[in-house]
Amino acid sequence: MRIFGDRVQIMMNDKLTFSSSGLLARLYGAKSGKFLLSMMMLFGIPEMEGFVMAQDQQNSEAIPLTAEEFQSRIKSKNVGPFIAKLDLALEKSPSDAALLGLELQVAQYLLINDRPNGMNRFRVWIPKLEKLPRSSTTDKLLVAGVFNATVVQDATLAKEFISWIDTAIGRIPSGESVTEINLKGNRLSLQGLIEDKAQVESEFNKFFSELETLVAQQSVPVSVLASQAMRYKSMFWNSNREQTLKNVSRARQVYIEFMKQGSVVPTDVLVYIQFMTTLANEISKELPRESFGVLNELRDQLRVVQPRLPEEQKNGLESTIKSIEQGLKQLEVAIRQLDLIGTQAPALADAQFVDVPQELQRELKGKIVLLVFWAAWSEPCLKSLERIEKIRNEFQDKEIVVIGVTKFYGMVWDDSTKTIDRQAEVSAEDELKALRSIVEHYKAKISIAVVPDTTKLFEQYQVAGIPQLVLIDADGIVKLVRPGLTENHFKSLETELLNLTEKK
Repeated sequence: MRIFGDRVQIMMNDKLTFSSSGLLARLYGAKSGKFLLSMMMLFGIPEMEGFVMAQDQQNSEAIPLTAEEFQSRIKSKNVGPFIAKLDLALEKSPSDAALLGLELQVAQYLLINDRPNGMNRFRVWIPKLEKLPRSSTTDKLLVAGVFNATVVQDATLAKEFISWIDTAIGRIPSGESVTEINLKGNRLSLQGLIEDKAQVESEFNKFFSELETLVAQQSVPVSVLASQAMRYKSMFWNSNREQTLKNVSRARQVYIEFMKQGSVVPTDVLVYIQFMTTLANEISKELPRESFGVLNELRDQLRVVQPRLPEEQKNGLESTIKSIEQGLKQLEVAIRQLDLIGTQAPALADAQFVDVPQELQRELKGKIVLLVFWAAWSEPCLKSLERIEKIRNEFQDKEIVVIGVTKFYGMVWDDSTKTIDRQAEVSAEDELKALRSIVEHYKAKISIAVVPDTTKLFEQYQVAGIPQLVLIDADGIVKLVRPGLTENHFKSLETELLNLTEKK
């Protein structure tokens, strides 16, 4: 197995390739693209020795019917002419393996972007492959197509997908146990959509245990165990988090032992990185401490394996390790923010106020308070004011106070142009007036608290970036911390506000 940029090439009886995160991410989304690569499927799309020329309907230039051309047309959102010419070529050469491989890529693309048409192409493509004379190439192509299609989790298509998998399993070339395992994993995940969940979970646990034995016997790569642990997570994270974490932990432990071996190659390291970073990312919001542990373990293991790699890969790995360390710093902040919840909210010490109730200037108690850490020079902060005002207005009869907390940055407001600017010399009084004008321009009725540069308030509230929301209950206890203002953050804020106001 060799890696060439965006492509993994696997040498078998035929030269087969499948593109890695680039095309797969476009077809299945970033997470699924990484997931597919981590599977390291032992088959792919036949690489074409030459290419068929066709005429682009829009510019009359010859277009090569190649995987690279199709990827470029996905980027340019101009796949129509390519598909039309491919269909014409298939009419002339319906059993051409290279063209059938391209037809598979088209079907995969449409399955994600135009599901009805994508399904129709697969419904034609699979029987077409079944009718062709059996060969190593057609068998591998059929199995690859079925696997790539059935990664899509759709309950309405599950029965049909399962039937395809049953067909494909009978076409798996001898000795390709990894392929069979991955297809069985797809089958179980589809069963979970339409069958008794408890029964499917029992079957999956048995399947996972058997797979663990095969990995211990070195019959299949550890990456397969890791990919199935992540598949289990996608199915049972909400219903059985304890078992999910156990399965993932088992895969991590097997990987630790595997990485100690002297035969580890760059491809093994790549798949390990993808497994661990995907896991850390997926649990970071709910379990930041556990996510920190995953990344910390990954960094330590990469340090162990780094000296055993060729010089070029060793240098590349150093860059990856630095990125992981940056992620660890961000998670440290997230953990400290999580630790704020349930503690007494620090007072707005030494601040200057606009429209903040007198009692809240001394202590954040007696009313539900939403602190919005912001800056007038920040475009995301300004854009969020309208959404924040909507929430304030929705709960204004519940004695909720919204306070925008910022620092003195030398901001001035030009009322004639309705723009803000930054100047070297601005008095505190003038800046307070400018901030009020800015807020009013964005039709928000929030109060304002401006703290000096010497304040420790931003550190006390673990503000690593703005905007940031902090919700405080009437007893002065921090109930929610949300850095960045995504729609999900606003929804969680509204949910927590409903909980607090219903108790009043």
